[in-house]
Amino acid sequence: MKINIKLLTLAIILTSLLFAVEIVGQVTAAQEAKILKSIPSNVVKKTKKKHRILVFSRTEGYRHDAIPFGNKAIELMGKKTGAFETLFSEEMSAFEPENLKEFDAIILNNTTDLKFEDPVLRKSLLDFVRSGKGLMGIHATTDNFYDWPEAAEMLGGQFDGHPWDGQGVWTVEISDPNNVLNAGFKNKKFKVNDEIYRHKLFNLRKNGRVLISLDMSDSVNLSVEGVHFTDKDIPISWVKNFGKGRIFYCSFGHTPSIYWNSEILAHYFAGIQFLLGELDAETTPIDFDINTVLDFEQLSKNLKKISHYKFGQSREAHKNVRQFVSLATQSQNATLHVEKELDNFLKSNATLAGKQFVSHLLADIGSEASITILAEMLYDSSTVEMARYALEKIPHKLADEALRTALMKLDGKLKIGIINSLGKRRDKESVPQIKEMIFSSDIEIAHASISALGMIASEQAITKLEKEKNNVAPGLHQEIEFALLNCADALLEQNKNDQANKIYKELFDASEKNSVRHAALRGMVLTSSENELNKLLINVMLKENSKIRRGVPMIVREIPLDFNISALIAALPTFNAVEQVRLLNALSNRKDDYILQMAIQLSKNENQAVRSDAFKLIGKVGDFTLVQYLAEISAQKSKDSKTAQNALYQLSGEKVDMEIVRLIPESNDEIKFQLIRSLRIRRPVDIDSKISNTLLQTATTGKVNIRVESIRALQFIAGKAELQSLIDLLIKAENTKERKALEKTIVVTAHKVNSDSVATQIMLSELSQSKNIEIRRSLLLTLAKVGHSSALPAFRKAVNDTNETLKTAAIMALAEWSTDEPIKELETIIRESSNPTHRTLALRGFVRMSNLPGDYSEEEITNRFRLAMELSETDNDKKMVLSALSKQKSFSDFQMAAEYLDNQTLRAEAEIAVVNIAAYILKAHPKEIKEVLLKIRKNSNDTDIITLAQKNINEIEKYEGFITLWQLSEVYSNENEDDFYFEFPPEKNSKNVKWTTMTEISDTNTPWQVNLTNIFGGNFCVGYLRTNVWSPIEQKARIELGSNDGIKAWLNGKLILSNDISRTVSAGDDIVEIDLKKGWNTVMLKIRQLGGTWGACARIRNVDGSKIENLKYQPWREE
Repeated sequence: MKINIKLLTLAIILTSLLFAVEIVGQVTAAQEAKILKSIPSNVVKKTKKKHRILVFSRTEGYRHDAIPFGNKAIELMGKKTGAFETLFSEEMSAFEPENLKEFDAIILNNTTDLKFEDPVLRKSLLDFVRSGKGLMGIHATTDNFYDWPEAAEMLGGQFDGHPWDGQGVWTVEISDPNNVLNAGFKNKKFKVNDEIYRHKLFNLRKNGRVLISLDMSDSVNLSVEGVHFTDKDIPISWVKNFGKGRIFYCSFGHTPSIYWNSEILAHYFAGIQFLLGELDAETTPIDFDINTVLDFEQLSKNLKKISHYKFGQSREAHKNVRQFVSLATQSQNATLHVEKELDNFLKSNATLAGKQFVSHLLADIGSEASITILAEMLYDSSTVEMARYALEKIPHKLADEALRTALMKLDGKLKIGIINSLGKRRDKESVPQIKEMIFSSDIEIAHASISALGMIASEQAITKLEKEKNNVAPGLHQEIEFALLNCADALLEQNKNDQANKIYKELFDASEKNSVRHAALRGMVLTSSENELNKLLINVMLKENSKIRRGVPMIVREIPLDFNISALIAALPTFNAVEQVRLLNALSNRKDDYILQMAIQLSKNENQAVRSDAFKLIGKVGDFTLVQYLAEISAQKSKDSKTAQNALYQLSGEKVDMEIVRLIPESNDEIKFQLIRSLRIRRPVDIDSKISNTLLQTATTGKVNIRVESIRALQFIAGKAELQSLIDLLIKAENTKERKALEKTIVVTAHKVNSDSVATQIMLSELSQSKNIEIRRSLLLTLAKVGHSSALPAFRKAVNDTNETLKTAAIMALAEWSTDEPIKELETIIRESSNPTHRTLALRGFVRMSNLPGDYSEEEITNRFRLAMELSETDNDKKMVLSALSKQKSFSDFQMAAEYLDNQTLRAEAEIAVVNIAAYILKAHPKEIKEVLLKIRKNSNDTDIITLAQKNINEIEKYEGFITLWQLSEVYSNENEDDFYFEFPPEKNSKNVKWTTMTEISDTNTPWQVNLTNIFGGNFCVGYLRTNVWSPIEQKARIELGSNDGIKAWLNGKLILSNDISRTVSAGDDIVEIDLKKGWNTVMLKIRQLGGTWGACARIRNVDGSKIENLKYQPWREE
């Protein structure tokens, strides 16, 4: 038994028990049966060995309802075929190198927005695949890694929208009919009900093989709102190699029904076999001839529109051209054709706004052919910036020559821009000219020249910076220091460690500022030998000032794991307690013996914070030899007990669980309890039943708390072999607490090992033999929760038993049945029983089953609730029905709940049901729902309900009432100042600002926001919006603002908001309470762009978020 299995299951447990429920709990028995039936029995190729697969389904963004279905399908696939076993996790620690090394493949099931912020985990995943392992992505897997390009490229694509949503039926085609992964499909084209992703492809057609695509000749696929005219190549499934490893991605998997589609499951299974190296599949790329679908006439038409473009007008043509260019880059010939068209555009009489857009496109696709026209534009003050931007990014030596020539001919701010570009291009040949400019009388030119030398980092540049460090103007001294740091960093990238170290040492001089010294210290560490590194850091920790010491842990994290830093660890006790804690945290990714020994020593420190961090470190780097020590501390009633417990739960190593088992019989009761609990939390895989046998022994002897904890641990460890023993324990249980724990353990175990039938037969046998009413009652309750249909006859018999206690227990158990199979029996009891208790129990069960998931239409579910109301005899029963109804999500259920709003007795429950259901369906039926919610807001006596109703009304009105009448300024930027804080002319009420009134909606897909990308384009700049608001009275209100990226807002000339942030536009991200004066009020927004798209939205509401009547808007008016 090896640690990786246990550790991954541990990762699940440490979150909460709910995780295991989510993996399988949302899949009904009927759905599971459909999945199992659909899994292929005749596999393409028998596996050589049984593999282990990690199935990971963490979501930090949208969470798909299909995740449990995907998990269940993979789990059953492994069991049915015998090809692999699965372990499930949602903990990032699953990707630690020690945890991954025993797995053969990873499946990312609908993960979203994964960050992988820890560089160790990033490297671990990439190394795992490169080494020859497999990685599969299901559906939303491409909705990740937005700040990790290497991982996105490894997958082959990144989510770029889904116009083909999960409500539609789409035609797809097999792109590679002869590929072994497609052997399960009967037809070259077929229809599927699922959500299909559009992807931004990362060289997929060059290094991957597309297996399935969306049929873009299909009229339905083409007619969907949101489809771009450049949507020609929409891959759905593909395979590719990554290092020695294998990648398989499939966009199918949004809709639960996908997981009982036999052809798609066959595709999945073949893909998994490919990942595991059991199935050879062709991965050679198949070209997609983009030239056959590109329409250059469309490009010309859109460029013609752009040639007349002015800021403030629609940018629809810009979007079309940008998409066209992106598509054309898949073909070298098409790219050259596009480049020629763009070059001709720059030579034309197009507007400056149009030329700016085209120049930015050439920055991405331009070649030697574009340099001549761009070089000419450098000498026109109106085009120099756009030309420089493009030349800066074109990878050709002629671009350097053009910039160097311009450097000697231009002056002032234009020269500064050229210097910056040459610096970014690291053009060594420009150093002789630039180095003389560091003494320029123009301080901005001097700044730019020093910065450029730092970026170029050539030997000549370094020599000049070092020589003149103390000769430049006082204000430039620190500029040279930062430039030298850049030089040293560049040398480090080139593995010129000795040269880099020399610069870092000079900059670490005590006379330098702490910010410079910290950066220099980091560089010294990264360029030093092991011996020098240890001496350096010890000396720093003992002699340097506190600000420098505070930065050491961050630097320590960057030291390669194979570096020996034992001397630094040994010196830890000589540092103060706070710094010991910081360094311990920084060392937590190391598993060296000397770190473990130091952690043990520090776990006995007099400072509790130090002890706490030491125990955390022991949990990460410890082994089986620490089990007894941690268990002893855990058993004490001390401040360290909890952290020691957690460390015991996290210990890794293949001997840990067996050491726990070994210690249980010989330990006192307090320690024994902690050891047993640790097994419950760790959930080890019990292959040979040794762990279960030990727990079965402790479950029958000793104190009650130890027996109960043993039973609870068996819930996660016991298997099919232990079912008989668990049921025997249930029959012999001495108290209610043990009996309840055993009932739950039996149910969980039966479900976990797919042995519902086996458990049911054992319990039915015991039921038929037992005369003890309490035992029979307990067996009935457990049978009901297992929910196997073979037990129903026994219940039908028990509900007619003459013993009222048993009869009541049988009805109670039927009411708790895990499926809705006995719902008819419950209806009969409600209608025919003369016992009020029995009728109430049956009604509760009937209502509960009405809420169970299943293949029922909305009408069928609502009819069940209507029947429940019909069967209810008391107001309390009816209130129970309405309370259950509140969990539904259909319009028909909403309508049913609304029918009881006028019933004074039931109104409170009806109101709750209405507002709860409304939250799920308000977008589909906004008008009808808003009408009912307004009625509740007016008539309800419950302030909480009124608040919820208003919240739903606000959501309905969320995109109502946004200001669409604006005037826009031109865009601004200042190379030497932070644009967000720099006051451009609009903030100074300058009369020279050129304002343009918006004449049309900027983006028809999101009419509530101003899409500044479509209007301005732009890159790293700011723009201003202004309008006037007329209020009939003086009143308090609130303004709801959204922006991409940072935003400042003024009302009547007063700054009311300043939020320097990077984000996407979302309605109401910022809400500011304001005072509207009677008459006209002025609103002005400043929006900052930090690259990519940008935009803004604004609306004015009452303080509670409701609509203000009679406001008027006018973009501008004469004073």
